[in-house]
Amino acid sequence: MGRKKYLPNDASFLMHTAVDEKSSAPRPHLPIPRKVCVIARTHSANQDDWMRAYMYSMKSQTMGNFSLSLVNTDTGTHDTDIMTKERERFSRLVESMDDERITLAPTLPQNTPDTYGYVETDMELARLLANESCEYIHVSNADNLLNRAYFEYADEYMRRNIDLIGVSFVLHHARANHKNLPITTKFSMGNIDLACGVFRTETIKRCGITFLPTTRIFEADWYFFEKILKCPGTTKVAIPEVLLMHQ
Repeated sequence: MGRKKYLPNDASFLMHTAVDEKSSAPRPHLPIPRKVCVIARTHSANQDDWMRAYMYSMKSQTMGNFSLSLVNTDTGTHDTDIMTKERERFSRLVESMDDERITLAPTLPQNTPDTYGYVETDMELARLLANESCEYIHVSNADNLLNRAYFEYADEYMRRNIDLIGVSFVLHHARANHKNLPITTKFSMGNIDLACGVFRTETIKRCGITFLPTTRIFEADWYFFEKILKCPGTTKVAIPEVLLMHQ
């Protein structure tokens, strides 16, 4: 038995339940949502249960027109045995999702520990940009939780071809001596998380945007946003609803 197949979006969202007077078929309601290709970065700090919870939050999206590639960004070794065991571990994790939309990316660790997995991230980004079905890109460290309506909210703006879409989020790190505070997303350093963003593929292609090179590796996520914002003609929108829990 193969892995479960899913409609490109939630059927109840796409179709009215009422029956057309001249046909027994349901009437179309809204167009098929834009296709989002997801890069889920993993590294040694990610526990399997965190990644599993993240992927379940993807599986539960009310609009399911996405594909997710789990990218092994565990860098720093050429040990064949270790790499093989890690790939087997991630393969088992992906298989446990029983969802054909969730796959293990073909990208392999490149033994570049000082880049914290951004070499592999850029490699997977290039692979997805060559896929004509990818209309938008979403990148996460695979330890966040998405509200099930995340892509449903974003799709309103994806269908308007907005280049950069951001959602508000709950921040795990302490701010004003408190953790788990809701943050209204702003397109500025410290006020947005990588997983808050949905990026238009054509804009990334047009301006040749990648994570590397960067002069400040620990701020590479923010500088990815900044590169998009500096791309001529970029349109952006910040969604006020809190749709992501940062871990």
